[in-house]
Amino acid sequence: MSEYSVDLIGLTGTWLKPDEYSPLNEASPPDFAYSHIPRVSKKGGGVAMIYKASFNLSLKSVNTFKSFEIICMKPPTILKRNNAATPGPPPSFCIVTLYRPPGPYSLFLEEFADFSADLVTYTDNVLIMGDFNIHVDDPKDPLSKAFTALMYSTGLTQVVSKPTHLHSHTLDLVLMRGIKISDVIVHPHNPILSDHCLVTFKMDLCQSLGGTKNISTSRCITPNTALELANILPAALEVLNIPNKSLNTKTRDLNLVLQLSLDSVAPLKPRKRKDKKLAPWYSEETHTLKRSTRKLEHKWRTTKLEGFRLAWKDSLIEYKQVLIRSRSDYFSRLISKNKHNTKFLFDSCKSH
Repeated sequence: MSEYSVDLIGLTGTWLKPDEYSPLNEASPPDFAYSHIPRVSKKGGGVAMIYKASFNLSLKSVNTFKSFEIICMKPPTILKRNNAATPGPPPSFCIVTLYRPPGPYSLFLEEFADFSADLVTYTDNVLIMGDFNIHVDDPKDPLSKAFTALMYSTGLTQVVSKPTHLHSHTLDLVLMRGIKISDVIVHPHNPILSDHCLVTFKMDLCQSLGGTKNISTSRCITPNTALELANILPAALEVLNIPNKSLNTKTRDLNLVLQLSLDSVAPLKPRKRKDKKLAPWYSEETHTLKRSTRKLEHKWRTTKLEGFRLAWKDSLIEYKQVLIRSRSDYFSRLISKNKHNTKFLFDSCKSH
Protein backbone atom coordinates (compact mmCIF):
# COMPACT_ATOMS: atom_id res chain seq x y z
CA MET A 1 0.00 0.00 0.00
CA SER A 2 2.88 2.35 0.73
CA GLU A 3 4.35 1.79 -2.75
CA TYR A 4 1.22 3.11 -4.48
CA SER A 5 0.18 5.64 -1.76
CA VAL A 6 -3.37 4.30 -1.60
CA ASP A 7 -5.98 5.38 0.93
CA LEU A 8 -8.20 2.33 0.52
CA ILE A 9 -7.84 -1.08 -1.09
CA GLY A 10 -10.39 -3.82 -1.76
CA LEU A 11 -9.30 -7.47 -1.66
CA THR A 12 -11.05 -10.53 -3.10
CA GLY A 13 -10.25 -14.20 -2.61
CA THR A 14 -8.59 -13.63 0.77
CA TRP A 15 -8.99 -17.28 1.85
CA LEU A 16 -9.23 -16.06 5.45
CA LYS A 17 -11.12 -17.94 8.14
CA PRO A 18 -13.60 -16.12 10.44
CA ASP A 19 -11.09 -15.94 13.31
CA GLU A 20 -8.00 -15.25 11.19
CA TYR A 21 -6.66 -11.70 11.37
CA SER A 22 -2.85 -11.93 11.24
CA PRO A 23 -2.48 -11.47 7.43
CA LEU A 24 -4.59 -8.29 7.51
CA ASN A 25 -2.75 -6.99 10.58
CA GLU A 26 0.58 -7.45 8.79
CA ALA A 27 -0.72 -5.86 5.58
CA SER A 28 -2.18 -2.76 7.27
CA PRO A 29 0.06 0.30 7.91
CA PRO A 30 -0.06 1.83 11.41
CA ASP A 31 -2.68 4.47 10.56
CA PHE A 32 -4.97 2.04 8.69
CA ALA A 33 -7.89 -0.16 9.74
CA TYR A 34 -9.48 -3.14 8.04
CA SER A 35 -12.69 -5.17 7.82
CA HIS A 36 -13.25 -8.55 6.23
CA ILE A 37 -16.04 -11.05 5.58
CA PRO A 38 -14.79 -14.63 5.14
CA ARG A 39 -16.43 -17.44 3.24
CA VAL A 40 -17.92 -19.63 5.96
CA SER A 41 -19.22 -22.68 4.08
CA LYS A 42 -16.03 -23.86 2.33
CA LYS A 43 -12.46 -22.93 1.48
CA GLY A 44 -11.49 -19.99 -0.69
CA GLY A 45 -13.36 -16.78 -1.34
CA GLY A 46 -13.59 -14.01 1.20
CA VAL A 47 -13.56 -10.23 0.74
CA ALA A 48 -11.85 -7.48 2.71
CA MET A 49 -11.02 -3.76 2.75
CA ILE A 50 -8.03 -1.95 4.21
CA TYR A 51 -8.52 1.79 4.62
CA LYS A 52 -7.30 4.89 6.44
CA ALA A 53 -8.54 4.84 10.02
CA SER A 54 -9.47 8.54 9.75
CA PHE A 55 -12.24 7.56 7.31
CA ASN A 56 -13.96 5.86 10.26
CA LEU A 57 -15.78 3.43 7.97
CA SER A 58 -18.20 0.87 9.34
CA LEU A 59 -19.88 -2.22 7.92
CA LYS A 60 -23.22 -1.61 6.27
CA SER A 61 -25.76 -4.35 6.85
CA VAL A 62 -26.80 -5.97 3.55
CA ASN A 63 -28.35 -9.24 2.52
CA THR A 64 -26.20 -12.28 1.82
CA PHE A 65 -26.24 -13.76 -1.69
CA LYS A 66 -25.58 -17.22 -3.06
CA SER A 67 -23.89 -16.15 -6.29
CA PHE A 68 -21.40 -13.55 -5.01
CA GLU A 69 -19.66 -12.29 -1.86
CA ILE A 70 -19.60 -8.65 -0.78
CA ILE A 71 -18.36 -6.36 1.91
CA CYS A 72 -20.14 -3.00 2.06
CA MET A 73 -18.70 -0.06 4.01
CA LYS A 74 -20.10 3.39 4.80
CA PRO A 75 -18.88 6.48 6.69
CA PRO A 76 -20.66 7.82 9.79
CA THR A 77 -23.23 10.58 9.47
CA ILE A 78 -20.76 13.14 10.88
CA LEU A 79 -16.99 12.96 10.57
CA LYS A 80 -15.12 14.95 13.26
CA ARG A 81 -11.62 15.18 14.62
CA ASN A 82 -10.77 17.73 17.34
CA ASN A 83 -14.10 19.51 16.68
CA ALA A 84 -13.16 19.94 13.01
CA ALA A 85 -14.33 18.22 9.87
CA THR A 86 -12.21 15.21 8.91
CA PRO A 87 -11.37 14.71 5.21
CA GLY A 88 -13.06 11.57 4.00
CA PRO A 89 -16.09 10.11 2.26
CA PRO A 90 -19.37 12.05 2.30
CA PRO A 91 -22.14 10.63 4.55
CA SER A 92 -24.30 9.47 1.63
CA PHE A 93 -21.69 7.07 0.31
CA CYS A 94 -21.23 3.30 0.07
CA ILE A 95 -18.18 1.43 -1.14
CA VAL A 96 -18.46 -2.26 -1.98
CA THR A 97 -15.87 -4.94 -2.70
CA LEU A 98 -17.41 -7.86 -4.59
CA TYR A 99 -16.23 -11.31 -5.60
CA ARG A 100 -18.19 -13.47 -8.03
CA PRO A 101 -16.86 -17.04 -8.41
CA PRO A 102 -16.87 -18.49 -11.95
CA GLY A 103 -19.94 -20.53 -12.84
CA PRO A 104 -23.58 -20.22 -13.93
CA TYR A 105 -24.71 -16.63 -14.12
CA SER A 106 -28.51 -16.59 -14.20
CA LEU A 107 -28.77 -16.40 -10.41
CA PHE A 108 -26.01 -13.77 -10.29
CA LEU A 109 -27.87 -11.46 -12.68
CA GLU A 110 -31.02 -11.76 -10.59
CA GLU A 111 -29.31 -11.23 -7.25
CA PHE A 112 -27.04 -8.42 -8.45
CA ALA A 113 -30.05 -6.63 -9.95
CA ASP A 114 -31.77 -6.65 -6.54
CA PHE A 115 -28.60 -5.64 -4.70
CA SER A 116 -27.64 -2.75 -6.99
CA ALA A 117 -31.20 -1.42 -7.22
CA ASP A 118 -31.48 -1.37 -3.42
CA LEU A 119 -28.07 0.30 -3.11
CA VAL A 120 -28.76 3.17 -5.52
CA THR A 121 -32.20 3.64 -3.94
CA TYR A 122 -30.76 4.43 -0.51
CA THR A 123 -27.37 5.92 -1.42
CA ASP A 124 -26.57 8.81 -3.76
CA ASN A 125 -22.89 7.90 -4.21
CA VAL A 126 -21.93 4.31 -4.94
CA LEU A 127 -18.62 2.58 -5.70
CA ILE A 128 -18.54 -1.17 -6.43
CA MET A 129 -15.20 -2.80 -7.24
CA GLY A 130 -13.89 -6.32 -7.40
CA ASP A 131 -13.47 -9.53 -9.37
CA PHE A 132 -16.69 -10.14 -11.32
CA ASN A 133 -15.33 -12.92 -13.58
CA ILE A 134 -17.25 -11.41 -16.50
CA HIS A 135 -15.59 -10.90 -19.90
CA VAL A 136 -16.82 -7.34 -20.35
CA ASP A 137 -14.18 -6.91 -23.07
CA ASP A 138 -16.14 -9.35 -25.26
CA PRO A 139 -19.32 -7.62 -26.54
CA LYS A 140 -20.61 -10.94 -27.90
CA ASP A 141 -20.41 -12.74 -24.56
CA PRO A 142 -24.01 -13.37 -23.29
CA LEU A 143 -23.13 -12.60 -19.67
CA SER A 144 -21.28 -9.44 -20.70
CA LYS A 145 -24.28 -8.17 -22.69
CA ALA A 146 -26.76 -8.97 -19.93
CA PHE A 147 -24.55 -7.42 -17.25
CA THR A 148 -23.99 -4.24 -19.27
CA ALA A 149 -27.74 -3.79 -19.71
CA LEU A 150 -28.20 -4.37 -15.98
CA MET A 151 -25.64 -1.68 -15.12
CA TYR A 152 -27.35 0.86 -17.37
CA SER A 153 -30.74 0.18 -15.78
CA THR A 154 -29.45 1.28 -12.36
CA GLY A 155 -27.29 4.16 -13.63
CA LEU A 156 -23.95 2.46 -12.88
CA THR A 157 -20.91 3.19 -15.06
CA GLN A 158 -17.96 0.80 -15.52
CA VAL A 159 -14.56 2.56 -15.89
CA VAL A 160 -11.99 -0.23 -16.44
CA SER A 161 -11.23 -0.65 -20.15
CA LYS A 162 -8.05 -2.76 -20.23
CA PRO A 163 -7.37 -6.47 -19.56
CA THR A 164 -6.96 -7.22 -15.87
CA HIS A 165 -6.24 -10.96 -16.03
CA LEU A 166 -3.37 -13.19 -17.10
CA HIS A 167 -5.39 -14.40 -20.11
CA SER A 168 -6.11 -10.85 -21.38
CA HIS A 169 -9.71 -10.49 -20.25
CA THR A 170 -11.23 -7.60 -18.29
CA LEU A 171 -12.57 -9.37 -15.19
CA ASP A 172 -11.85 -6.82 -12.45
CA LEU A 173 -14.32 -3.95 -12.65
CA VAL A 174 -14.95 -0.57 -11.02
CA LEU A 175 -18.59 0.55 -11.08
CA MET A 176 -19.59 3.99 -9.92
CA ARG A 177 -22.61 6.22 -9.61
CA GLY A 178 -22.50 9.88 -8.52
CA ILE A 179 -18.71 9.79 -8.04
CA LYS A 180 -15.93 11.34 -10.09
CA ILE A 181 -13.20 8.80 -10.92
CA SER A 182 -10.00 9.52 -12.83
CA ASP A 183 -6.53 8.11 -13.56
CA VAL A 184 -7.64 4.48 -13.86
CA ILE A 185 -4.46 2.38 -14.17
CA VAL A 186 -4.17 -1.37 -14.74
CA HIS A 187 -0.69 -2.22 -13.46
CA PRO A 188 1.49 -4.94 -15.03
CA HIS A 189 0.71 -8.50 -14.00
CA ASN A 190 2.79 -9.85 -11.10
CA PRO A 191 2.79 -13.68 -11.25
CA ILE A 192 4.14 -13.94 -7.71
CA LEU A 193 1.09 -12.24 -6.19
CA SER A 194 -1.88 -13.20 -8.36
CA ASP A 195 -3.13 -14.09 -11.84
CA HIS A 196 -5.02 -10.74 -11.74
CA CYS A 197 -3.60 -7.25 -12.18
CA LEU A 198 -3.73 -4.45 -9.64
CA VAL A 199 -6.19 -1.72 -10.62
CA THR A 200 -5.76 1.75 -9.09
CA PHE A 201 -7.72 4.96 -9.58
CA LYS A 202 -8.37 8.34 -8.02
CA MET A 203 -11.75 9.13 -6.54
CA ASP A 204 -12.84 12.72 -5.96
CA LEU A 205 -14.91 12.42 -2.79
CA CYS A 206 -15.30 16.18 -2.40
CA GLN A 207 -17.10 16.36 -5.77
CA SER A 208 -19.06 13.12 -5.33
CA LEU A 209 -22.46 14.77 -5.35
CA GLY A 210 -21.68 16.67 -8.54
CA GLY A 211 -23.82 19.59 -9.64
CA THR A 212 -23.40 23.30 -9.13
CA LYS A 213 -22.46 24.88 -5.83
CA ASN A 214 -24.98 27.38 -4.50
CA ILE A 215 -24.14 29.85 -1.75
CA SER A 216 -26.67 30.45 1.01
CA THR A 217 -26.44 32.15 4.40
CA SER A 218 -27.77 31.14 7.80
CA ARG A 219 -27.42 31.98 11.45
CA CYS A 220 -26.33 29.65 14.22
CA ILE A 221 -29.02 30.15 16.90
CA THR A 222 -28.24 28.61 20.29
CA PRO A 223 -30.09 28.72 23.63
CA ASN A 224 -27.76 31.55 24.72
CA THR A 225 -28.51 33.72 21.69
CA ALA A 226 -31.69 35.27 23.17
CA LEU A 227 -29.92 36.03 26.47
CA GLU A 228 -26.96 37.69 24.73
CA LEU A 229 -29.29 39.74 22.54
CA ALA A 230 -31.29 40.90 25.57
CA ASN A 231 -28.09 42.07 27.28
CA ILE A 232 -26.93 44.32 24.43
CA LEU A 233 -30.28 45.69 23.23
CA PRO A 234 -30.87 48.35 25.96
CA ALA A 235 -27.64 50.18 25.14
CA ALA A 236 -28.17 49.77 21.41
CA LEU A 237 -31.70 51.21 21.53
CA GLU A 238 -30.57 54.39 23.31
CA VAL A 239 -29.42 55.88 20.00
CA LEU A 240 -33.06 55.91 18.86
CA ASN A 241 -34.15 58.48 21.49
CA ILE A 242 -33.79 61.40 19.12
CA PRO A 243 -36.86 63.68 18.79
CA ASN A 244 -38.33 65.25 15.65
CA LYS A 245 -37.88 62.15 13.46
CA SER A 246 -40.59 60.87 11.16
CA LEU A 247 -42.23 57.52 11.75
CA ASN A 248 -40.61 56.04 8.64
CA THR A 249 -37.16 57.15 9.78
CA LYS A 250 -37.65 55.76 13.30
CA THR A 251 -38.86 52.43 11.85
CA ARG A 252 -35.86 52.26 9.53
CA ASP A 253 -33.43 53.04 12.38
CA LEU A 254 -35.07 50.45 14.65
CA ASN A 255 -34.79 47.74 12.03
CA LEU A 256 -31.14 48.65 11.46
CA VAL A 257 -30.30 48.54 15.19
CA LEU A 258 -32.04 45.19 15.62
CA GLN A 259 -30.25 43.72 12.61
CA LEU A 260 -26.82 44.94 13.74
CA SER A 261 -27.45 43.63 17.25
CA LEU A 262 -28.49 40.23 15.95
CA ASP A 263 -25.47 40.13 13.65
CA SER A 264 -23.18 40.70 16.61
CA VAL A 265 -24.46 37.66 18.55
CA ALA A 266 -25.45 35.39 15.64
CA PRO A 267 -23.74 36.55 12.44
CA LEU A 268 -24.81 35.31 9.04
CA LYS A 269 -22.39 32.71 7.70
CA PRO A 270 -22.12 31.56 4.06
CA ARG A 271 -22.80 27.90 3.37
CA LYS A 272 -22.20 25.96 0.20
CA ARG A 273 -24.97 23.78 -1.11
CA LYS A 274 -24.54 21.38 -4.01
CA ASP A 275 -27.24 20.27 -6.39
CA LYS A 276 -27.15 16.56 -6.96
CA LYS A 277 -26.14 15.49 -10.42
CA LEU A 278 -28.92 13.16 -11.53
CA ALA A 279 -29.09 10.83 -14.50
CA PRO A 280 -30.97 12.44 -17.41
CA TRP A 281 -33.71 9.81 -17.17
CA TYR A 282 -34.20 10.40 -13.43
CA SER A 283 -37.59 12.12 -13.40
CA GLU A 284 -39.85 13.63 -10.79
CA GLU A 285 -41.80 10.37 -10.78
CA THR A 286 -38.73 8.25 -9.95
CA HIS A 287 -37.65 10.77 -7.31
CA THR A 288 -41.08 10.64 -5.65
CA LEU A 289 -41.11 6.83 -5.70
CA LYS A 290 -37.59 6.69 -4.27
CA ARG A 291 -38.56 9.00 -1.42
CA SER A 292 -41.77 7.08 -0.61
CA THR A 293 -39.85 3.78 -0.71
CA ARG A 294 -37.37 5.10 1.81
CA LYS A 295 -40.18 6.25 4.09
CA LEU A 296 -41.87 2.84 3.96
CA GLU A 297 -38.60 1.11 4.78
CA HIS A 298 -38.06 3.44 7.73
CA LYS A 299 -41.57 2.68 9.02
CA TRP A 300 -40.97 -1.06 8.71
CA ARG A 301 -37.57 -0.95 10.44
CA THR A 302 -39.07 1.19 13.20
CA THR A 303 -42.27 -0.79 13.81
CA LYS A 304 -41.33 -4.25 12.43
CA LEU A 305 -44.93 -4.60 11.22
CA GLU A 306 -45.45 -7.06 8.36
CA GLY A 307 -47.81 -4.69 6.59
CA PHE A 308 -45.12 -2.03 6.27
CA ARG A 309 -42.60 -4.64 5.08
CA LEU A 310 -44.91 -5.80 2.29
CA ALA A 311 -45.70 -2.20 1.32
CA TRP A 312 -41.98 -1.39 1.21
CA LYS A 313 -41.23 -4.39 -1.04
CA ASP A 314 -44.09 -3.50 -3.39
CA SER A 315 -42.91 0.11 -3.58
CA LEU A 316 -39.32 -1.01 -4.24
CA ILE A 317 -40.44 -3.24 -7.12
CA GLU A 318 -42.48 -0.39 -8.59
CA TYR A 319 -39.53 1.99 -8.27
CA LYS A 320 -37.22 -0.44 -10.12
CA GLN A 321 -39.76 -0.88 -12.92
CA VAL A 322 -40.31 2.85 -13.35
CA LEU A 323 -36.54 3.49 -13.30
CA ILE A 324 -35.93 0.91 -16.05
CA ARG A 325 -38.83 2.24 -18.11
CA SER A 326 -37.67 5.86 -17.74
CA ARG A 327 -34.19 4.99 -18.89
CA SER A 328 -35.51 3.00 -21.84
CA ASP A 329 -37.82 5.86 -22.88
CA TYR A 330 -34.97 8.37 -22.59
CA PHE A 331 -32.67 6.44 -24.93
CA SER A 332 -35.52 5.66 -27.34
CA ARG A 333 -36.23 9.39 -27.71
CA LEU A 334 -32.52 10.15 -27.98
CA ILE A 335 -31.95 7.59 -30.74
CA SER A 336 -35.09 8.59 -32.63
CA LYS A 337 -34.18 12.27 -32.53
CA ASN A 338 -30.57 11.74 -33.64
CA LYS A 339 -30.88 8.66 -35.83
CA HIS A 340 -29.03 10.39 -38.68
CA ASN A 341 -26.23 11.70 -36.47
CA THR A 342 -23.98 8.67 -35.99
CA LYS A 343 -21.25 10.63 -34.19
CA PHE A 344 -23.68 11.89 -31.57
CA LEU A 345 -25.12 8.41 -31.05
CA PHE A 346 -21.66 6.91 -30.70
CA ASP A 347 -20.58 9.58 -28.19
CA SER A 348 -23.80 9.15 -26.21
CA CYS A 349 -23.37 5.37 -25.95
CA LYS A 350 -19.74 5.83 -24.94
CA SER A 351 -20.54 8.35 -22.19
CA HIS A 352 -23.48 6.38 -20.77
